[in-house]
Amino acid sequence: MDELRPGDPLRVGPYELQKRLGAGGMGEVYLGRSRSGRAVAVKLVRAEIAADPGFRSRFRREVDAARAVSGFWTASVVDADPEAERPWVASQYLEAPDLGVLVQRDGPLPEAALRALGAGLTEALASVHAAGLVHRDLKPGNVLMVDDGPRVIDFGISKALEGATMLTGTGAVIGTPGFMSPEQATGGRVGAESDVFSLGSVLVFAATGRAPFGTGTVPALLYRVVHDEPDLGGVPAALRPVVTACLAKDPRERPGTDALIDTLTAAREEPPAHRPTVVAPAATPPATPPAPVPAVVAFTAAPPTATAPPVAAPAPAPAPVAAPVAAPVAAPVAAPVAAPGRYELAQQAPVSGGPGLAGNAGIFTIALVLSVAPQLAVFGNQVTAMSLIRVALFTTVLTWALRALIRARRTAAVTVGLDATGLRLGHGGAEWSRPWAEVQEVALVRTRTTVGRRTGFLLRATVPAGSLRAVPPKEFGVDSGAAGVTVAAARRSAGLTLRLDPAEARELSTALQRYASRAYRPERETTA
Repeated sequence: MDELRPGDPLRVGPYELQKRLGAGGMGEVYLGRSRSGRAVAVKLVRAEIAADPGFRSRFRREVDAARAVSGFWTASVVDADPEAERPWVASQYLEAPDLGVLVQRDGPLPEAALRALGAGLTEALASVHAAGLVHRDLKPGNVLMVDDGPRVIDFGISKALEGATMLTGTGAVIGTPGFMSPEQATGGRVGAESDVFSLGSVLVFAATGRAPFGTGTVPALLYRVVHDEPDLGGVPAALRPVVTACLAKDPRERPGTDALIDTLTAAREEPPAHRPTVVAPAATPPATPPAPVPAVVAFTAAPPTATAPPVAAPAPAPAPVAAPVAAPVAAPVAAPVAAPGRYELAQQAPVSGGPGLAGNAGIFTIALVLSVAPQLAVFGNQVTAMSLIRVALFTTVLTWALRALIRARRTAAVTVGLDATGLRLGHGGAEWSRPWAEVQEVALVRTRTTVGRRTGFLLRATVPAGSLRAVPPKEFGVDSGAAGVTVAAARRSAGLTLRLDPAEARELSTALQRYASRAYRPERETTA
């Protein structure tokens, strides 16, 4: 916290500014006081960013969404003015050091504290994402270490999940380079997975005192984030798998917030390795022996081993006699870190529709050549009405046969991804994804097509029309072999056709029940 500098404003809105708390890519942050004396953190947007066309309307939407963020681990937004000459937003001020200051002062955190920090930050991000936002700048300086747990602050550069990118209108990338995700560093579309990557970077810093991609110039850091593997030296071995998953280059391979919380809270405090000696009074009847303490057993394919028997109660005696000590309980085996909670399906699916104009022209040319060649070989160069009829007939038949053969052999890579964040559908090189907060309905519908043990299914997701800025890609249309795209006044939907055996169908249905919950509609048959 520093004194105000020459040129700093003395008042923003109704708040009197007293100190400088910091500065970032979007602007400066000040400690302010309301007229009643309540402390707030006021973020003042830089003038050049405020001049960006369309910024104020985006900022207004994001402030409205940020006010909806709730949870134990966030500092709430209390006031804002998107229409001011320099827009500003005020949030709850918490008197606590940030994570960067704490680690610099006290050193890296132990494993138990790292797990508590990670679980708290994950719950904070879940709250942010549920409000339709991406934080986009999760870093040690934006994590306040309050006594009862971490708080995530600074929603000043957060952006709505729908259509979020990391580029301003002038092409500048916004965020903190050492803690950005690869998609942020390249100016691509960002979603909840981007915050998960930043969470992994923050955990590495808390465990080691350094950022996972080192230090240096901005271009060097951005290059390492996109291309290099993180330095996880010093991260506790039990936490490395989950941190590695968070720092996956591909956003689709990162875990969702539900799976992260499950993994980070899986390890509990180990029970004592032995039970204390109990001394029975001379004239008092023996107490009821306590229930046996089971050993903690890891979840493995083998059945858990039997626990030690309960401590036998000592027999009464004229003089105090120490009760026998129970055999030591077996030391608990540390539960393995769970794989990130996510369902993935990938298959080659047949593609319906014709091969297109160029393809049809090529097929016709091949059929024509195959029809003319036998005519020339048998009848020479004689051109008669009958020869022309034969060529036309053979060309038509061959064109039909070649088109049918090509259509039967055309396939496309089809993928389905489900986690606690949302749904992703992939078809060839195209991808369509939406967070669960936007999905009105997900249907898994059985069709009447069957090939061997595999049955045809239609997986369709429906969202409100207002939540999409464009129709889903044409790869999800009928002509490209997917389930089709429906555009109506009130809703839009897109989906994929899949070929599933009974086990795969049950697995997908179970994943939908787990992740889509309220939006999932049970399977029914269709004639599609």
